[in-house]
Amino acid sequence: MARRCPDGSGRCARWRQFAGAYGDRVFGEQATPLPIYLQLEIWLAAILVYCSFHFYRYAFRRNSVAFRTLAFSLALWAVLMGAGQMRLPFLDAVEQWAGFLWPIPQMLLAIAMVMVLFENERNAVQENALAFSTLGVDPRRLLSAADLEPAYRRLWSVW
Repeated sequence: MARRCPDGSGRCARWRQFAGAYGDRVFGEQATPLPIYLQLEIWLAAILVYCSFHFYRYAFRRNSVAFRTLAFSLALWAVLMGAGQMRLPFLDAVEQWAGFLWPIPQMLLAIAMVMVLFENERNAVQENALAFSTLGVDPRRLLSAADLEPAYRRLWSVW
C-alpha cells in the first residue's frame, strides 16, 4: 500500500526521495526516535552554532580577526557535523572527497585559538605598557628598584 501525503496528493514522492530515510519522521507517520548518536551530534552542532554566534558578536564588538576566525571555524564544524547526518543524494557524489573536509574546521579552530591567545597577550602587554607609562618617573635615566617603589605603590593603590 503506497503512502500518501497529508493533503492526499502524490506530490510527496520527490520530497521522500530527497528526505531519504527520514521522510517518515517529517510526515509524522510511524515516528521513531532518532538513535542516540544522532541526537548527540545534532545537539553538539546546535551548541557549536550557539558558541559561534557569541564569538562572532564578541569579535564584532572588539573588531577582532582572531575571534572572527574562531566563530567561522566553529560554524563550519557545525555545518559539516549537521550535513553528515543527512542522507542527501548530492552528498553521495562527494563522499569520496569528504575525507579531507573533516580536519579543516579542526585546523582552523586550532589556528584561531593560537590567534586568540596571541591577541590576549598583546592586549596585556599594551595595558602593562600603558600602566608603566603613567608611573611619572624620568624615562631618561636608569632607575633602581628602590627609586621605582613609590611609583609602584601609587599605581597599586589606584587598582
